Amino acid sequence: MSGGRASVSTSTLTVGPHSITGTYNGNSNYNASTSSPVSLTVSQASSTTSLASNVNPSTLGQSVTFTATVLPSVATGAVQFFDVGNHSITATYGGDANDTGSTSSTLTQTVNPASAANFSLSATPASRTVVQGASTTYTATVSAVNGFAGTVSFSASGLPTGATFSFNPTSVNTSGSSTMMVTTASTTPTGSYTLTITGTSTSPSLTHSTTVTLVVNSFSISASPSSRTVTRGNSTTYTVTVAAINGFNGTVALRVRGLPFNSTATFNPSSVTGQGTSTMTVSTNTSTSTGTFTLRIRGTSGGVTHSTTAQLVVQ
Repeated sequence: MSGGRASVSTSTLTVGPHSITGTYNGNSNYNASTSSPVSLTVSQASSTTSLASNVNPSTLGQSVTFTATVLPSVATGAVQFFDVGNHSITATYGGDANDTGSTSSTLTQTVNPASAANFSLSATPASRTVVQGASTTYTATVSAVNGFAGTVSFSASGLPTGATFSFNPTSVNTSGSSTMMVTTASTTPTGSYTLTITGTSTSPSLTHSTTVTLVVNSFSISASPSSRTVTRGNSTTYTVTVAAINGFNGTVALRVRGLPFNSTATFNPSSVTGQGTSTMTVSTNTSTSTGTFTLRIRGTSGGVTHSTTAQLVVQ
């Protein structure tokens, strides 16, 4: 107490009416005394509520978390969330013994349509090289996008004349791979071809394509000179030339048919890789048949055979 006055401050009064009195304890000169009561009503404190979402806009089916913040931070009680139409979200705090209720401002939550289910299609390798009459393979891969769960069937187009294709398996469900085998014929023209691989789903109705390159190569064979004359008991030679077509680099084995009776032929070398020449030596003896003979010189690589002819005259 100072100058006949005493004061006290408190923040612990509960909500509601209070009757406050002041009591003086007295001293050696003055008796104790108590004041008349003073009525004091403590009202609830005001609260504020704010609202936020963790993702806005969101997509259909996506989880969204709404967070309501109530001030003062010591407030207790419950908060209710309301979607008041068109995804206008509010949060309402119901208040407690010490704090009044409050409602947040409206938060507009935008929900976008989810992306449609789909699939992607790819193929490897990007290019293959094959010899006429041989086969090669590619891998076609389907990848599901946005929950795609359909069945994709495969087809191919753009193959050269005489070539065929097959897929194993012929379709995949949701995601997976298929091996496409391309088989050429011995008559398939050499060249570079763009093959289109197509994947088709009926439910949902979707079609996607990708391309790969098929290079068909081969070789040609020729002999010079076109004719030789030999006396029985002697030998003669021809030069056999293998020429690469469209990047051919296989091995060509050489042989000859149509030799006269009691004669032989050898090749040096016996095969040519890619392109090059070989010397064919035809040897006769004194009993070799005389006459004019057509020699068929053949070159074989894998399942492909090409040939040329040369004439042999035996005297």
